[in-house]
This record gives sequence, structure tokens and C-alpha cells, in this order.
Amino acid sequence: MAKIVAVPMKEFAKQVFVQGVEPWTALVRAFCGHGRGPILQHTPVCMIFKIRIEEQVEVACRQLTYSSPMGFPWGVRLTSCGRCNGQCLINPGDLRWNPEKGKKKLHKFINIRCMRCGWKPTGWIQRPEWIHDFAQDSLRHFFWIDFPLAIEQKEFLKKAHIVPAISSRE
Repeated sequence: MAKIVAVPMKEFAKQVFVQGVEPWTALVRAFCGHGRGPILQHTPVCMIFKIRIEEQVEVACRQLTYSSPMGFPWGVRLTSCGRCNGQCLINPGDLRWNPEKGKKKLHKFINIRCMRCGWKPTGWIQRPEWIHDFAQDSLRHFFWIDFPLAIEQKEFLKKAHIVPAISSRE
């Protein structure tokens, strides 16, 4: 694993310290570049950095994730499925899901099922607004979130916005 991580870390350092690229932009380029997505299938990357908003400097903490059907939806580690009684605490691999089809969709909706308790919503779950995409076709499996997540965000499937089947939305 160390060799796999060393390549994007070296690229990140080169972009920040030699080329003067903003740290967040450099991180995205280094870890989301061609063939580097599988690194994020194992673990997301968190970064704490300063950002300038108008005349003010703030500290941001973001997590870069990779969305894979074998992992968590949108790459976000959730703590429970949508079963309302809260008795089903999921483990890695318990959620099986598929994004809506289409190159330009950027995983706006998913169809999901909990293999632990059998929970399955009646429609498609919409990606919450706090999970951000990059709106580029080459980055359609990559997302970012502010980190750490609040408990309500980790358990958002309990109150997720469910929409009818995709065919009726188009």
C-alpha cells in the first residue's frame, strides 16, 4: 500500500511546493488522476487547509472519497441503513447499491439494499446536498464532504429523500 500512496503524495507535494497549486486542487489532481481512483477505494483522504472567502481566511477540513458499488454510497462511510428502529448497525459490505445509469448523472440517485436486515426503499435515494461532486465526466466517481460528518449525516438513510423509479422521472 505504501508504494501505491507514494506516487500521488509525491505528485501532490510537487504541485503545491514547486508549481504553487492550491492544496485542495493539488490533492484532487494527485489522488483522482488517471488510474489513481483505486487508492480511495480502500480509504478516503482527509485534508485540513486554509481557504480565503472574500477578505476572511478560514480553516476547512474536507474528505475526498471514491464511490464504488463494493464500498459505501458516494464513498461516504455510513453507520446505519434506513431501517427506522435504528437496530441495524451496518458493517462494510452490508450495503449493496447501484447508481442511476448514464454518463452525465454523477450518481445523483442510487438504488440501495441492506444485506444485513433486508431493508430496501421503495424508490431511488437522492444524493444529499452535503455530498459534493466535481461535475466533470472524468471525476464522476469522486466526491468530497466536509469532515467530520455530523451524526445526522452518518444516519441520513433513515430520513433520505426517496423518489419514484427513474423511468417515471425522465
